[in-house]
Amino acid sequence: MDWFDNLRTRSKLMLGFGVMCALLIGSSIAAYETFVKVEEVARNEVAPCNQAVVSLMEIRADQNRIRGLILQLTMSSDPAKNAKLKKEIEERSTEIDDDLQHVMSYLRSSDNREGERLVAELSDELASYREGRKEEIDLIEAGAVEEARKLAEGVQESRFERIRSKLLEIDAELDKHALAAAERSKEMTANAIKTLVAASIVAIVFAVAMIWLMNRQIAVPLQAAANMADRIAAGDLAVKVEGRVRADEVGVLQ
Repeated sequence: MDWFDNLRTRSKLMLGFGVMCALLIGSSIAAYETFVKVEEVARNEVAPCNQAVVSLMEIRADQNRIRGLILQLTMSSDPAKNAKLKKEIEERSTEIDDDLQHVMSYLRSSDNREGERLVAELSDELASYREGRKEEIDLIEAGAVEEARKLAEGVQESRFERIRSKLLEIDAELDKHALAAAERSKEMTANAIKTLVAASIVAIVFAVAMIWLMNRQIAVPLQAAANMADRIAAGDLAVKVEGRVRADEVGVLQ
């Protein structure tokens, strides 16, 4: 420790506080980088996944609405109203395609093979349902309303239930992915907290060590020098200065 003894008092203080500041700055940077990563996970995984879930909800709502519109067609004989109902059916179908494409894009970006498979199966079911819907509308326009109702209550009902079931499966798959992303965010946040706590403990231990060292290097020798000065002031000129030769201010004073 001779090199530390020979440092000027200012250098000793700057070294001690400098190391403490470096520890705190380093831990803060590490924690900040972790929080940035957590934000990236939330922005790039959790938020898009939640949006995909919303798209699935909208698909389900549009499917239910289309089913209701078909039922209205079977009960209406007003050509103007029927044309309006068919137009809304087409609009809802377009919205379903857009939402389904959004869900598929998210699943591809997240490399969710199982989700992609389920969406592909859903697309097939929707295509079959639309073929049946077209047949229903043709029957209604031809005046065969009873046959249209039988088709709706038979084959189309089964297709509708399969679509609903497939939507629930995709929703469960998205929930699983969202939970995994949330778990990663939670783990990274916990690691950042651990880093801050560990760095704080190290800084506290270092601060205690520096206090002890400064007391040993500065306070104790200065107290000894003050005692010698008191003895000299009292007329005792036989005082012997003890201690190692030092190049700092304490050494000069001795």
